[in-house]
Amino acid sequence: MGGIENMLLASIKSYKTKNIDIYIISNLGGGLDHEFVKKGITLIDLKGTNPFKQFFRLFYILKIEKFDIVHSQYSHNSGFLALASYLRKVPFFISVHNQKAVFKLSWENKFFLSTLRSLYLNIHKKLSLDFSSLIVGHSEVNLDYYSRKWRGNQKFFAVKNGIDFSNLNEQANSNNENNVAFKNFIYNASKVFIHIGSFKDQKNHSFLIDLFEKLEPKKNNYKLVLLGSGNLLGAIQDKVKNRGLEDFVFFAGMQKEIGFYLEKSDIFLFPSLYEGFGNVLIEAQYMKIPVCASQITPHYEAVYKGYHKYFFDPKDLNDAFIKTNKLIEDYDKCSLGTMIDKACYFSANFSVENMVNEIVLKYKARKREFNEG
Repeated sequence: MGGIENMLLASIKSYKTKNIDIYIISNLGGGLDHEFVKKGITLIDLKGTNPFKQFFRLFYILKIEKFDIVHSQYSHNSGFLALASYLRKVPFFISVHNQKAVFKLSWENKFFLSTLRSLYLNIHKKLSLDFSSLIVGHSEVNLDYYSRKWRGNQKFFAVKNGIDFSNLNEQANSNNENNVAFKNFIYNASKVFIHIGSFKDQKNHSFLIDLFEKLEPKKNNYKLVLLGSGNLLGAIQDKVKNRGLEDFVFFAGMQKEIGFYLEKSDIFLFPSLYEGFGNVLIEAQYMKIPVCASQITPHYEAVYKGYHKYFFDPKDLNDAFIKTNKLIEDYDKCSLGTMIDKACYFSANFSVENMVNEIVLKYKARKREFNEG
């Protein structure tokens, strides 16, 4: 259950109030397919990840179906789709959700494979720049991938990610009996730390466990809850077991009601190596959870400036320990009150309604320009 899918799911109601009908063209079989169908969304199978097959598939779909706009969520891998849409004379938007391309990241530092990766991504970049109508960055730094001089260029548009705050409030007030194990886990804990994210290299879970261990959870009666799933889940569970931390780390798995977990936590830890934006940072601040995160560029956009002094190098355990300890000290001294309220107010700017309003205005403007051109 990725952040992109969740954001799209949360935005459907707002799009419908703007009389925007949404069809989702994707590889079917995802964990949220049924949620989209429940909201009345028509799903169309893209039938594969091969870019050439995707090109012909989208070209065919646009030949038999009438769409006013195609809006890709494939970020850096949207080039061939942009070309197909251009040839079918349909405006094409690209949403960029990460500051770096995640395609074959394991090839990045391998001589020959890194060359192939760069060639592949550069083809996508060239096609995207030439044939898309608008490239939307869900963080300003994401647009730097395409051009360092994107500001003032009508080809690019930065928009704040959207959060469904009403849904978050409902989750916080839920009394789901399935959460009994979690309630028992945090009972009498002196402090509850929380992290939300898929178990993959980007999220830096191994570093997070090292940091948590250094905070001496056994001595201080700290608890850590981890929401999410992914390829590295088993490895992190093994690490927790090997460090003797099973009684202090709770693996909640994939959860839809993250508001429930945030409402019962004290500090949000987020040591990502890179991000697109980090919606969960906004959600944590809205729920009045202090944030201690890595000092990467997108986090300076997503986190209230008062928390920036707690940012740390995501590869420097000692720095992370010092910054986290400082936040704990300030939290215990009750000196974060005003900052917590200001961060909550700051987060309210990132509503799903605001995001949809801005994007729909761009839809209408680009569609009008496309028709006139």
